[in-house]
Amino acid sequence: AGDGALTPGTRGPAAAAWLERLRDLTAGAEVTASSYADPDVVALHRSGLDVDIALAATTASGVPDVVLGRPVAGGLAWPPNGVTDDGTLDVLRATGAQVVVLSSAALPPTPPVPYTPSSAVDLATGGSPLRAAAFDPVVSRLVTLPAPTTKTPDDDPVARRQQALAEIALTTLQLPEVSRTFVIAPPMRWATDAVSGREL
Repeated sequence: AGDGALTPGTRGPAAAAWLERLRDLTAGAEVTASSYADPDVVALHRSGLDVDIALAATTASGVPDVVLGRPVAGGLAWPPNGVTDDGTLDVLRATGAQVVVLSSAALPPTPPVPYTPSSAVDLATGGSPLRAAAFDPVVSRLVTLPAPTTKTPDDDPVARRQQALAEIALTTLQLPEVSRTFVIAPPMRWATDAVSGREL
């Protein structure tokens, strides 16, 4: 309320049902929590606010365990659009990050190789180990686009799925004798509809 008084909410049952559904869907899955409030770690570091990155990494860190009723791993960082810089990586490592989700476009192999490398990349940033989960931006976009609308009638979801499968198959054929990790990552603010979810 405007005077600072607390007003009881009316959507408690809906929130409880949502949390129960979340527990059911993740019961058999490996879940890793990211930092509180999903901060833009690159912007914070460039603004000299590293303390806020550390604060986000420690704030409410036990809430996922309570919500899901089981231990939930932490240490996941996901910079906006999967792009970061060395300074931000140093801060993330210092604040307990173990895995950083990055776009593979931001991690070209050195020296270049004639095949798609594994998405699991050890980052040589010094100090504690830090690994990148380098997602394929092309395949990620193909599988997470929304269902066609009246504004995009030519966007064929079947063709998108086929193209995504072709991209993955090509990656396998490039080096079939070597096992590699392949990461598909939807946008952090991804909100799919029921039709797209079922098709995926």
